[in-house]
Amino acid sequence: MSTIVQPVLDASKRCKVSPFYIQGVTTGRTSFLVTKLVLNQRPEIATVDSSWSIGRSLTCSIVVQDRSVSRCHAVIGHHHLDGFYIADVGSSNGTWVNQRKLTLMERRVICDNDLIQLGSIKAEFFVTCRPRAIDSEGDTVGIQITL
Repeated sequence: MSTIVQPVLDASKRCKVSPFYIQGVTTGRTSFLVTKLVLNQRPEIATVDSSWSIGRSLTCSIVVQDRSVSRCHAVIGHHHLDGFYIADVGSSNGTWVNQRKLTLMERRVICDNDLIQLGSIKAEFFVTCRPRAIDSEGDTVGIQITL
């Protein structure tokens, strides 16, 4: 368990370019995101899923209250073979990965230490991976993290 929890707790220490981050966490085929996109606020954990919408709208999985971020700005997804990716879903002010702008609906793989920009918000992307945990009876062991 500490192989997942410790990197989640230490994510802010890895930030070099921005105080904000998005951390993709995977254990086998299970994935979730931990985000810190607001100063002086605790990290938030997005639900376990395979894709997460990002925007100002309260219906988004990850809500970013910044005027430069569109209501529904981008989507981050995870595929167990291909890893994490991001796509711009029609934002007004653009989505960038490592200073390269994405075109509408372009899906770009994102890796550990990539810099993501949503409008004027810059966030570092981190990846924490752990092989699926199996208990003594051969069942997958779930994970639960509360910050």
